[in-house]
Amino acid sequence: MKKIRMLLCCIILCLLLPQTVHAEEFIFEKEPLDIVFVIDCSGSMKKNDPSKMGLSMVQAFADTVQAENIRIGYVAYNDGILSCSAPEAITTAEKRAALKEEIGSIAYSGDTDIGLGISYAHELLAGGQDSRRIIVLISDGETDLPDSAERTEEQSNLELEQCVCQCKEENIKIHTVAFGNYDGNKAVLERIASETGAESYSAERPEDLIEVLYGIFQDNLFYEIQQFSSGMYAGGSQEIRCVLGAPYLDEIDILLLSTDTIGETVARYGEQEVPFTNLSHYAVCKIENSEIDAAEKELVIRFETGEGQELQVYVISYRELIPVLQIPTEVGKNQKVGYQVYFRNRQGEPITDSEFYKTFSWDLRCDAPDVTQEIAHVSDGILKGSLFFPHSGSYALNGTLTDDFGSYPFSALVKAANAIPSGSIPEEESTLLDAEWTICLDDYFKDRDGDTLSYSLADVQEGIEVRLDGNLLTISPRSVGTHIVSIQVSDGEETIQYVHRVKVVPLWQVYWWVILLAALAILLILWRLTHKPKPELERLTEEKKQNHFCGRLDAYFVLQPQEEEEIPPLSFQMHKIKDGRVSLGSLFGLYPEQAQILQLEEIFLIADENRNMILYHRSKSSIMVGNTIACMQIQYHISFGDIIYITSPDGKYDLEIHYVAVFQ
Repeated sequence: MKKIRMLLCCIILCLLLPQTVHAEEFIFEKEPLDIVFVIDCSGSMKKNDPSKMGLSMVQAFADTVQAENIRIGYVAYNDGILSCSAPEAITTAEKRAALKEEIGSIAYSGDTDIGLGISYAHELLAGGQDSRRIIVLISDGETDLPDSAERTEEQSNLELEQCVCQCKEENIKIHTVAFGNYDGNKAVLERIASETGAESYSAERPEDLIEVLYGIFQDNLFYEIQQFSSGMYAGGSQEIRCVLGAPYLDEIDILLLSTDTIGETVARYGEQEVPFTNLSHYAVCKIENSEIDAAEKELVIRFETGEGQELQVYVISYRELIPVLQIPTEVGKNQKVGYQVYFRNRQGEPITDSEFYKTFSWDLRCDAPDVTQEIAHVSDGILKGSLFFPHSGSYALNGTLTDDFGSYPFSALVKAANAIPSGSIPEEESTLLDAEWTICLDDYFKDRDGDTLSYSLADVQEGIEVRLDGNLLTISPRSVGTHIVSIQVSDGEETIQYVHRVKVVPLWQVYWWVILLAALAILLILWRLTHKPKPELERLTEEKKQNHFCGRLDAYFVLQPQEEEEIPPLSFQMHKIKDGRVSLGSLFGLYPEQAQILQLEEIFLIADENRNMILYHRSKSSIMVGNTIACMQIQYHISFGDIIYITSPDGKYDLEIHYVAVFQ
């Protein structure tokens, strides 16, 4: 009974185990970016940047940047504000052209008031609370104001200090670039950048500046910049072939830089020719997403140069992918939790490409050091891995997929829950005669998380004695009644209290059925002794004693040993037999040897109604009545015309007996 109860408890516990949890998808998109270029346009820039290459590089950046989720503005300053524009999306060629025209019309003049420029840029960014905000200061020197100016250098520096503090509080980074032949104190620019958590750069040449600008925004731009040419060209037509190796590109920008005017330029991509937009110091063209052929890996760029012209050729490839982390947000502790990471393209379609994911470096971090993980691997075209949370609580996950285009971040918050112990002990029923019994509590209580359970006694009622040794509970009955044992079960984090009932019953309630069974057994024995049944043959003879035999039996030995004298056909007048039962052995008294071998003494004929007979035998000979095999101790009815076939156990004799009427 205890084994059955234990089995039922195990079944219940299995039903309570958690099923597979559904993994949720966390889709991560870049936050919008607001950029304000603060451009020093003081008179000193005429000397350091006579060709206005600094302004051209800002124009080139605006022309080549993949502008989705990016708003660009600028402040052109000297000792005042020359021109400005609040951050605005430049997703169309018209908006890019308008911004470039504004910047291109700026002239270098006047003195330098960095505090004014930074302060104005901060005001332009004041409304961008939902975006990441960056200021890029491009300057060739420190604040430089004459004594006759309306503002003093002290006022400018004070405003700069206040503005830097505000930017720091608002998480606005100020990157600084010392451009051109910078002869000032770089400590000021470095301090501005450092206090806002940004970087300070130096860029003497235009190509240095464009690379600096792209480097500043590498966290917001997923791109690969390749320089395919840098040098001095002879005059005439030039051609450069560029091999594109990266898949899943969304945009390809081709940028040519030169201090001199760039001649007619065209790019051939597959079957299409892409025209360039030429400004004074650069030329640019865009191949948009719809025009990109994944199978086409080559660009051919043709351009005209003057004699001895220096020129740099860049190909900037953009790839806009959306990382997706798929992981359950609510899990049980001490369980292996699987997750998947993959990309979706701009159309929202999953990318399942094993070779593509193998090009990425992988990093996944958790804010708890005791969380263990399997190294992610590429399977079924995506990245798969697993985590193990040893304790309950909330875990912050942060990861990145990184390749030449940048780092794609993803994160999730997973809550690991502790499952309370579960189980029950079947109610016990015993008598005072029962000795103590022991229960292994681990057989009845389980923890879904696999924690080791501990037990303690909370309360025990009188009438029983209880001992607890680890997980072994020993109970001894002392008095009749229902007694309660309170047990506390703990997994180290959660504790449940379980009430176990022990029922001690009187002996007569337990063993009444034993007494009843014994009485029934005695009655059965007495009945069998007083009502001993007669053997079947005697009963049948007694039942048919009023009947008489009719007809005769004709017997033929159809098989007998060759060495014996042939036995002639025999005939027995059954109507002359006065008894209602006769054995075949008595009929074949003249042939005792054959009768013994055929076991005819164990084959009986009993007179039946309607001139029929009943065959009943206990022999080991093979007997058939017509086509029916006659089994031992079974009644078979014989009518006129029936034939009885008897074969001896050794097979030496075959006997046929025909039951026929006297008059035919």
